[in-house]
Amino acid sequence: MANGRALDMANENTSGSQLSNRNFTDAVTDLLDRGARPDLVVNYLASGRSDDPRGHEFAAEWFRRLETDREMQRKLMDGDPETHRRFLAASMYMAGRHDQPT
Repeated sequence: MANGRALDMANENTSGSQLSNRNFTDAVTDLLDRGARPDLVVNYLASGRSDDPRGHEFAAEWFRRLETDREMQRKLMDGDPETHRRFLAASMYMAGRHDQPT
């Protein structure tokens, strides 16, 4: 969907490294399937920013805990769905920092 209309998957032109509608849809679907919050995904893709101006601060704290907490590390390596969801969210918050230029 773009501006309330379904994306045309058959008739499109792309240039250079631009994603096709199908590839873009697949990427968004993957983020949502892996547990990313829809509001975070929409905000990030629309603006390059997360949906929380302080989200990167909380994400940085989560990553600091990950660096020292062996249980969190084990869960991440073992594929724990909740830990992976939190890793994805923290990564998106760090990438979508509000205090950095887009």
